[in-house]
Amino acid sequence: MSRGAFGELLGKSSHKVARKLQRADNQKHRYDLPSECAGIVRQDMPVLEGPGSVFDPYVMEADGGYRMYYSDRASGTVMVAISANGTMWGERRTALGHSDDPDAWDAIVNRACVLRRGGYLMWFTEQTRRGSSIGLATSEDGLSFAKAQNGPVISHAEFPGAEAVMNPCVLEDAGKESLVMWFAAGEQYEPDEIYRAVSHDGVIWSIDKAAPVLSKGSSLYDGAKVGGCDVVELPDGAGYLMFYIGYQNVDVARICAAWSADGNGGWKRFSGNPILGPRQGKWDADAVYKPAAVLEEDSGEIRLWYNGRSGTEEKIGAALVKPEAGLLDPAKYR
Repeated sequence: MSRGAFGELLGKSSHKVARKLQRADNQKHRYDLPSECAGIVRQDMPVLEGPGSVFDPYVMEADGGYRMYYSDRASGTVMVAISANGTMWGERRTALGHSDDPDAWDAIVNRACVLRRGGYLMWFTEQTRRGSSIGLATSEDGLSFAKAQNGPVISHAEFPGAEAVMNPCVLEDAGKESLVMWFAAGEQYEPDEIYRAVSHDGVIWSIDKAAPVLSKGSSLYDGAKVGGCDVVELPDGAGYLMFYIGYQNVDVARICAAWSADGNGGWKRFSGNPILGPRQGKWDADAVYKPAAVLEEDSGEIRLWYNGRSGTEEKIGAALVKPEAGLLDPAKYR
């Protein structure tokens, strides 16, 4: 082995050791805050698990039940599962596959959202060794998707200094004339801020790259960075509710909420944040990530899904946000 190659190997080994020590130190803080706020009922066991890690769910109502689009780490694909009640998930299948070329732009696909607009549109995260970007896929049935073009619709290269754009969440605007996307951008391992983009066709997006709509806060629960959101438009023009990941540090993550009158700017944080955090001795003991939310308008309850981590294994859990939690009350946001 040449002296240069040996030096490179030694450097990589030293980085791995340093990262392991950093994670151990960071995770001493995972129980600094309560595991959930008042008014939230969390299921004790995961509702969906591997083999291997499954993560970053997106859930939509369909055919009188629910569909969950989630990421499968072992296969590097986006999967879809079907449920009648949102708790028991039956049929699973690959919704979007990846390229067999390890150097292709879509060598790994994950972190997707789906919108029904005529057919079905899926925006997904593609990952390579060079970074992460956002692509678009289409489907007639919402179960099997094909990529709409050979390349991303939003590239991390559009953001100077960013290694990644990921975790898209797309809604139609109030007039259903255009599309609005919220997504995370920044560092590859865990992005740093949340941005907003607007499009008429889902392909060409207008983004104010200098103005994230949500950045790290001054409180402990999201004082390091924010990312991975799901946005719900509230009925009767009552604004927009965002569930997002708040990072105390890069290894300790919790689910938080914010509210905005128009979904663009002026996002205010929920006074009861964080709403979900790690639980000692449970399958989600180390961190909770990427919320997916469905508002049940008749009851005022919010169904919430998320991925939790213990060690290196991730599974997907569920919680119910009761009206008494106050998340639908704009006065509860600061």
